[in-house]
Amino acid sequence: MPTLENDDQRRNGQHVGGRDIDVSARGSDMVETLDDRPVVLPDDRPVVVRDDLPVVVPDPRRPRLRRPVLVIGAAAILVAATAAGVAAFLGGQDTVVAEATDQGPPAAVVPAALAVTVDAPAQVVAGEQARFVVHYTDGEGIFSGRTEDWGDAGVGSGSVQACGAAAPAAGLLDDTYVVRHGWEKAGTYPVRFEVTTYTCTAGQPVMETRSTKLQVSVTTAP
Repeated sequence: MPTLENDDQRRNGQHVGGRDIDVSARGSDMVETLDDRPVVLPDDRPVVVRDDLPVVVPDPRRPRLRRPVLVIGAAAILVAATAAGVAAFLGGQDTVVAEATDQGPPAAVVPAALAVTVDAPAQVVAGEQARFVVHYTDGEGIFSGRTEDWGDAGVGSGSVQACGAAAPAAGLLDDTYVVRHGWEKAGTYPVRFEVTTYTCTAGQPVMETRSTKLQVSVTTAP
């Protein structure tokens, strides 16, 4: 038959049930093995001792492991870390939204304006013909005419304007012409070269004129 002993007997390490039991361990719990299963008994409950089963007292210096609690805690930390990583990944991505811009129709191309340049000879001698090369460009136009004011009361000009069916089409102009003039006396003469072009609008010519001025020095013959 099992022998019932109280807590005082267990704590004093008395001879229980014909067996010596070491109950000097500290702690609030004692473990007895019944049918190969550990049973935890508090200090205020009696210890049932069987002759054929050993009494197991845990080592108070070694703490009991709470494996289920540790597993649940590790799982919670893993879930939190995963959620933080997903939030950081989604937060680090910028959403780019293309905004439609109304640029309207393309701006009309404005043709280049009329321009005139002149190449003069390096030396002009009184009584001799000097040669001048006039170059003009226009982004869109029809050559109308030219005028040269030689500064000695001599003027040369030419002009053509037509917007009928026979008029040429306006377009890019890039052309050159040559004029000659001679001065009887030595001196310095202001010379002006002028070019005129036009376009047709509603059957009427629209004129554009540009001019270039030079100071021509005329020397006496050697």
